[in-house]
Amino acid sequence: LLCSDKCVNSGHIYQIVCAGNTTKQHIFLNKEIKGIGEYPYRAETLDMVTVPAKDLALNASQHALATAFPSISAYIGGDIISGLLAICSESCKTPAIFLDIGTNGEVVLFMDGKMVATSTAAGPCFEGMTISSGMRAGEGAIEHVAFEDELTMEVIGNTRPMGVCGSGLLDIIAELLRVGLINARGRLTGKECNGVPEKYSTYLFEKDKKRYFRLADNVSISQEDIRQVQLAKAAIRTGVEILIATCGICPDDLKTVIIAGAFGYHLKEESLFRTGFLPAMKNARLLYVGNSSLEGAVRMLLDKELAKESVHIARKAHVVELSQNPEFESTFIREMHFGR
Repeated sequence: LLCSDKCVNSGHIYQIVCAGNTTKQHIFLNKEIKGIGEYPYRAETLDMVTVPAKDLALNASQHALATAFPSISAYIGGDIISGLLAICSESCKTPAIFLDIGTNGEVVLFMDGKMVATSTAAGPCFEGMTISSGMRAGEGAIEHVAFEDELTMEVIGNTRPMGVCGSGLLDIIAELLRVGLINARGRLTGKECNGVPEKYSTYLFEKDKKRYFRLADNVSISQEDIRQVQLAKAAIRTGVEILIATCGICPDDLKTVIIAGAFGYHLKEESLFRTGFLPAMKNARLLYVGNSSLEGAVRMLLDKELAKESVHIARKAHVVELSQNPEFESTFIREMHFGR
């Protein structure tokens, strides 16, 4: 399809690079994925793999080669290695954190020539799944929300709102926190709550004894939706906090926070901090790098020497297993609160 759109003869493709999570790369390479989903969560391979494209039934030159990035662990895959390759971590002020927010939230902290990484199960809420009015970031999705004199929103395609995508979901939670319609425990207030401006409380309603906040006709946020965001926030923040503690530093020591991924690129800085996805940092600069995984793959296609660098990055990283950390449970429970 891509070749057709760009009027390229697929027979003229001689090199293919795959940068995905460990499971997706195994599927790409026709490798067994069972071990990734069962304890002790081991991949068939974490190495960089290059095979003839024809062995994978890829529509390319018969002489084409297909390469998959190395992985760090069963849950920190080639897409993260590719992303780190793209950002040139040596040029970032350290200590620095690389953060890719998705169903799995990968966090990498690098400082003093070392690299520590972990993965958290954030869940699919920011991809529109498990959310009552959730949808992917396509036409009709509410992508940004603000409370000014009235509720304002940006809709992808400038069309009628049909649902809310991940960035819009985080925005609305942040704004509900700011005006007092959600407390730190994540409870959505009722209309009877004192001190809530009437211009905001008019959006509140109940259905089947459940509370909702209306964004548009047939688009609303429920109490359960807020809980899903709390779980995702707690997972990401716990990963950040434990990595920082593992390296013996505090949030104010951080100099750079790199937000990667297409979803992350659309997140507002104030929403990340107000909800508590990130701890307060006095000295850190936030960098939004977009689809760094794609950028890294392109760079490796153009410079074969970067293949060696990607292997070096993968083998250099030390993995922290959150489930085996004695502070995980208490940290996760603490970070269920918003705005910490």
